[in-house]
Amino acid sequence: MLLREERYVDNEYYVYNRLLFRILGLWDYRTSFKQLFYVCFLNILIVVGSLNQIYYLIMSERKLNSIAKLLETTLPTLCFGSCYYNLLSNGGIMKKIFYRINRDWDVLANKPELTILKKYADVSSFCTVTIAINFYLYVGFLIFPSLISNFQYIFGLINENELVIPVVIDYAKKNHMLYYIVLSFQYVVIVILCTVGVANYSMFIAVIQHACALFNIVEWRVNERFKKNLHNFDNINSSIELAEENKWIVDIIEYYTKAIEFVSLFGKIFQVISFEVTKTEGLTNICYVIACLLVIYAYFYFGQKLINHNDNVFITL
Repeated sequence: MLLREERYVDNEYYVYNRLLFRILGLWDYRTSFKQLFYVCFLNILIVVGSLNQIYYLIMSERKLNSIAKLLETTLPTLCFGSCYYNLLSNGGIMKKIFYRINRDWDVLANKPELTILKKYADVSSFCTVTIAINFYLYVGFLIFPSLISNFQYIFGLINENELVIPVVIDYAKKNHMLYYIVLSFQYVVIVILCTVGVANYSMFIAVIQHACALFNIVEWRVNERFKKNLHNFDNINSSIELAEENKWIVDIIEYYTKAIEFVSLFGKIFQVISFEVTKTEGLTNICYVIACLLVIYAYFYFGQKLINHNDNVFITL
């Protein structure tokens, strides 16, 4: 049975997560034609944008500068496109996660453990705002040059051949109408992908924080119990006291088990750890990444060194 929207997380700590997921068509899981059309439209934009980036990466000049420039947008496009597909295809798991978070807040509403939930939720809310600011600042810096060039063109300060586009496409500059179509398309795709990135990574942190809060609650309950009954555990005589202690232990185990189940849901959708990778394979992959970074650094370092020597010759002459 589909859950109603009010059964999902609905408090001030997750207001930005709700907004981001609703923009992407992922918050309300009640299927309707309008929602399906909206999600399909977003998918088409992301797929077209991704294929366009891959095509121009393949067809670009074999120059380090042009390839690096294209990779600045191609890699985030593929990454955030994959994130959106992952969230969309695991909608059922996300629904369970939202329901579990909401239920924990309801159950602990009038209990002292609520302060623990609030403490961790505060951190996740702060991280959501921080991630959003950084991502949208990057989008602003990416889009800003093209906006400036268009204003300059409107006021006659530059000609149409000097117009700038966020992701450079040669054919777009040959036709003035085509330029604005491509420019609008790129703006929309960039904003959508940025929103996907913010929604994905902010929810990732929110879920981790909630899982940490659940484990902290278990720890707090155990510590509180031992503090209150520090001298009574060795003097349990009545069957009533023994039954109470047994019930408390069972409750702790059940709560811990539910926390583990929540983490397993989290692992399924975000794939935090792959237990199939051995230590040797992990070290090999790390060495490979480090080696690639060193090679890239060496290319840039020695290339810049060559340029500096060339400049020194001209200065000397």
